[in-house]
Parts: sequence; C-alpha cells; structure tokens
Amino acid sequence: MALKFWITLTLVALLICLSYHGIEGRTVSTREEDHELEEQLNILNKPAIKSFEDEIGDMFDCIDINKQPAFDHPLLKDHKIQMKPTMIPEGVVSQTSSQRKRLVIMPKGIDCPEGTVPIRRTQKEDLLRAKSFMESSSIHTLNNDSPGQYSATFQSSTGGETRYYGAQANMNVINPRVADDQASLALIWLRSATDDNVIQAGWAGAKPGCFNLHCSGFVRVDWKNSIDTVFDKTSVYDYQQLEMQLRVIQDQRKNWWVQIPDFNISFGYWPGSLFQGLADGASQVGFGGITRGSVDGINPVMGFGTFPPVNAKRCGYFRQMKIVNKDNQLTRLVGDWKENTDSPKCYGVKSYGYRKDNGDIIEYGGPGGRC
Repeated sequence: MALKFWITLTLVALLICLSYHGIEGRTVSTREEDHELEEQLNILNKPAIKSFEDEIGDMFDCIDINKQPAFDHPLLKDHKIQMKPTMIPEGVVSQTSSQRKRLVIMPKGIDCPEGTVPIRRTQKEDLLRAKSFMESSSIHTLNNDSPGQYSATFQSSTGGETRYYGAQANMNVINPRVADDQASLALIWLRSATDDNVIQAGWAGAKPGCFNLHCSGFVRVDWKNSIDTVFDKTSVYDYQQLEMQLRVIQDQRKNWWVQIPDFNISFGYWPGSLFQGLADGASQVGFGGITRGSVDGINPVMGFGTFPPVNAKRCGYFRQMKIVNKDNQLTRLVGDWKENTDSPKCYGVKSYGYRKDNGDIIEYGGPGGRC
C-alpha cells in the first residue's frame, strides 16, 4: 500500500485538546466502543455542501466555513472568523537571481466553493489510530522522556527574555518508509516557557488519523487548499530535492497563522484565545525531525535515513531558517542556538551556520532502529 503524506498541523494545548471530543483510554466493550466512535464521527464530520474523492481514495467534504469543527471548541463559541493575517513580517523578499534555484512543492489543490473549507472525512479507523497514538506517545508535547519518541532538532536556548513571533524555513519534503504504527515528521515548532502550549507545523509520513485536526480549535479559511491533502511528488535521494516553504506567524490579534509563502497560501490559524503561554509570542523555536516508534520498540528512519553531515541531496534539511522578532521583522536566527539529539546512535542533526545561498541551514536524519 502506498504511503500517504500530507502537511500536518498539530495543536498542542493538551488540557484543551485532549479533554474535548477525545477518546478516553479506558477499557470498554466492543459494542460500547463502537457507539462512542459513532458519536465522535457524528460530531467531527459536519454536513457537506459538496464531497469528492481524491486520487488515493480519501474523501473530502466542503464544509460551511462557519460550521467547521473548530467551532465545537467552547472557547470559540462566539469567535468571528478572520480571513487573512492582519500583517505580514517585514523583510519578506522575492528570491534573487544569485540565490540557488529550487524546486518548490505544495500539496494537491482542492476546489471547494467559496464560503466553505475542505476537510478530510474522518473514518472509524482514523479515530482508533489517533487513540493509539495518544495513549502510547507524547509526540505532540515534544517531551524527550516519552518512550518511543526521538527528535533531532536545532533549537533556541531557553530561559532568556527573547520572544519569537514566528518562524519560517524551506524544508525538503521526503517520503520516509514507515510501518502502520510509526511516524516520521519534519517540523517547525514554537512553545511557551512552561511547555503547556506548543505549536507544530510541517510534514508527516504516517497513516491518516494519527496527526490531524481532530483537536478542535484550528480555524480553516482557505477553500482551495487543505491541510490534509497529499503531496503527489517528494524528494529523491541524491537527486532532485523538492522543497516546501513554511511559515508560522502571530499577528496583531494574537492569532497564530500557518502559511506557504511561496504560493501566498494561508491555511488558517489557531485563535489566540486558546493559549496562555503563547498569547504574546513564544519562548522557544526549533527546527528538525521527530519519530514515533512502533510497539515492538523499532523507530523508523528520519529524513532519508542518513546521518549528517552528508550533503543536502542525501539528508533531510531546513534552510533559510528565520524568525519573526517583536518588531515584526523576519530575520536570521539570533541569540543562542543548539543541536539537540535524544538518541545519537539513531539520529543526528548538524548546523552549518549561515551560508550565502542557503541562509541558516541544518541537516538532520538517521536510520532509526532500537534507540
């Protein structure tokens, strides 16, 4: 079976997310569990104005933008939808002729009617996989002590007074080989000083239903592009590297937006009312890879499965890494940053600092295994 790949946006505000419409990890009879799952599906799958099936068999529903699952969240009962960010960071410029030519990529487009948003239809199997991931992994929390989860990231130091109001990078999109109960991700993340709020955005190689927007609160606004759609092409080892440029920013209304600047796409946002620790910027930013292992203790490859340093055609990478400062300026990485690897025998990360054509750049990856 072909693996499915999609941009994954993961809201980590666990007290909000997992306590609302979550499947509890208790033992129930098959009949009772089936009933609970059906109730969840009725809540998550809103009435569709239009439906269609994509090329790999996933069903997408065009949902009234005002009736999307985000508004099931009690804190968003009277929320007024914002269709675009109130600002873009200063310093956003077009690529110059002297910069490296690159092949850009984005997920497959979707054509829902204006006034609706495309949402992948949730199946019972998705809920079961999501439940399994929640019970056996803390991948959403970036908790390095979580069994079966390992990361290789380049991250800013903690404990300082620096606040980050966004982050951006170009990352190569890779097709990592994963088993049914594994996941391999490349992420930009921002978190609060207390770790109670974490925002993650990037791509994931995993089965559908493991990383998605079942945790209500993310407000979708784009009717032509969905977070859950697949990439029809990915990078080839030691050959063409296909990149996605990704940006996460906080605007003047304190909402956190997820964008693909290359194509002027704003998928949507997490309203500021969902957060406390991220209400006024983030305390820490990171770029890199995360894996989640299977029940037998085996972790999948990260990136192309190779340790850095090699070269950008043989390793996962982030380049042109930038942050947004308090003056809404998109700048190079400032302050103290460090390489962080949970399991050096399985994964690695290497920073090359600032390079003329690549800006601030890192490589990450590894073969996985018993870490």
